[in-house]
Amino acid sequence: MKIHIDYLINGILTCERIRPAMLLQIVDFRSKSVCDKTIDELHNFGLIAIENYGGIIFSKSETLSKYTDIGEILGYPEECIIDFNKIVNYNLTDKEYENMYSISLTFNYIINGDKQVGEILVNRCIGNKEELFYDIVEKSNELLKTNKYKNFLNNYSYNGKVYHIEIINFELNIEKTITIESIINKMKNYELLNENDIYTISNFLYNYNLIDEDNKIIYNKFDQKNPNHISVILTLLLFIKDDPYYKTTPEHEDELINMINTCFL
Repeated sequence: MKIHIDYLINGILTCERIRPAMLLQIVDFRSKSVCDKTIDELHNFGLIAIENYGGIIFSKSETLSKYTDIGEILGYPEECIIDFNKIVNYNLTDKEYENMYSISLTFNYIINGDKQVGEILVNRCIGNKEELFYDIVEKSNELLKTNKYKNFLNNYSYNGKVYHIEIINFELNIEKTITIESIINKMKNYELLNENDIYTISNFLYNYNLIDEDNKIIYNKFDQKNPNHISVILTLLLFIKDDPYYKTTPEHEDELINMINTCFL
């Protein structure tokens, strides 16, 4: 049984109130036993569990009920909460769609001699707002370098096995995001897509189980001068845009896969 290190570190940050709360998503776990063990460990940190919001919220606070927005509960900066609500409600201008950024807080660590990278949070913003996350990076780095947690992690016992964990550092990763909406707008305006746009289309289709991971059909065969290709890609992207939570796609999966194969094979 493997330890879920991301949730362990997130639990520590929440326990020390560097984060007001954290979200455990059941879908992140392939094994129910690992999920149950992780939940038990978070309870051992003294965190209170609230089953809601598509997962389980853990916090030291009992006053979370006054908040209704998941971003507020998890302590995201107010500007980013406003941005996120605009994003999920498709209430953006074309320029805003083209100025989307993904900001993630990750940590580099060594576990039993093996270097790895874990993730604490990911946020989507309109424009680069990395300065809003400097405080949590600084506090996280300070906390995990204290003897209390260095010693705790260096001899961390989990399911009968001792793990030697060393946190190297926390850092921000900033990436300009290519959105479905920005690609659709380009195509509607007859602008040529670049290599990154086409790669992103392939990723969208893979994430929706419409092509295999190693399938290069779109990347290799999409001809932007072919009106049939343009029509099919636009249809697929509009379908995905209208189904952000993958609710209706499974019902039409065979139909969409056949559309791809007929057009590009």
